[in-house]
Amino acid sequence: MFTMSNYPDIEIPFFETNRLSAVYFVIQMTVGIFLLSNLLLATVFNNYKTMLNKKMVRYEEEVCKYFTNLFEQIDTEKQGFISAKTMYFSSISIP
Repeated sequence: MFTMSNYPDIEIPFFETNRLSAVYFVIQMTVGIFLLSNLLLATVFNNYKTMLNKKMVRYEEEVCKYFTNLFEQIDTEKQGFISAKTMYFSSISIP
């Protein structure tokens, strides 16, 4: 009943015997289609958001490692900073 593909086959025999059964089917459609579909969509979205956040954290860590490694290669004198002279000569040799 969730996909509603066989809804008429199930609802019409009940509706012919008891007209109040329509209330049950309207409630079932409301709960089944709208509420459960929204719950499913929210779960999928939250899982996607969690996966995307993990990828962003991993990307930021890789960028940080890259620039730390690049800084260590340029700072050959281990001063903790790069002088203007070192930066000028390093910018010429960086591919």
